[in-house]
Amino acid sequence: GRPINMITMALPPVVMILGVANVVHMATDLDLALARRERSLSSLAATLASIAIPCAFNALTTGVAFLSLTTANMAVTRDYGLFAAIGVAFAFLYSVLIMAAYLPRATRLPAPARSTARLAGLAEAMMIGSLRRRAPVLALTALLVAAAVFGASRIVVDTNSFGFLPDDDVVLEDDRALARIMGPYIPMELTIRAGSG
Repeated sequence: GRPINMITMALPPVVMILGVANVVHMATDLDLALARRERSLSSLAATLASIAIPCAFNALTTGVAFLSLTTANMAVTRDYGLFAAIGVAFAFLYSVLIMAAYLPRATRLPAPARSTARLAGLAEAMMIGSLRRRAPVLALTALLVAAAVFGASRIVVDTNSFGFLPDDDVVLEDDRALARIMGPYIPMELTIRAGSG
């Protein structure tokens, strides 16, 4: 019973991103368990249960953060906060249920490829190397931040939706006429419900 608008249209992607993050964490931990040759259903269930705890904490804190939006004055913001919190809770619940239903099949999966171990080794080597060479890493980080700030300062945000219309469009002509008569103005969206007849 809520209207679809630019705010509520942003809900599904947010909920999907948070739900996919849960599944990625769970699948990664199951993959590592399989790499350790833990193939029994009970050991995979224990792995899923152990990663479900931090995922639940993440969903809980995210849901509480979204619920804080329900204190806003605007109804659309309150709705967004409420439905996002509900969506995050359901995304976590469905993630756990679907991954739990997948466990019997996971017991028959082959051990992960060695490329996963090589990638983990590379990530660990990079982390240790960055700790040993802090000065160059900090200098490179400062350089990247400076480049990002410079690039962001060159962005021009054009929120004028009339810019998409041709110059001789009747909407632009009416806009110019209103601006000449009244001066600068802000258009407002109104919903008019007409009665019968």
